[in-house]
Amino acid sequence: MEQLTSGNLLIIIVIGGLIIALLVWLTYRNQKDEEEFEENMNDPKRDFHKEHEGEGM
Repeated sequence: MEQLTSGNLLIIIVIGGLIIALLVWLTYRNQKDEEEFEENMNDPKRDFHKEHEGEGM
C-alpha cells in the first residue's frame, strides 16, 4: 500500500474537519427546530389539519 504523503494527509484532515463541522451544525439546527416545535405544541392557538381515514390526496 502506498505511504501517505503530507499533502494527502492534509487533505484527509481537512475533509474530516468539514465532516465534523457539518455534523455539529446539523445537530445544532435539529435541536433548535425541536425546541421551536415543542413551543408551538404548547400554543393553544395553533392551527393544524388532522387527516382522517378516507381523505384522499
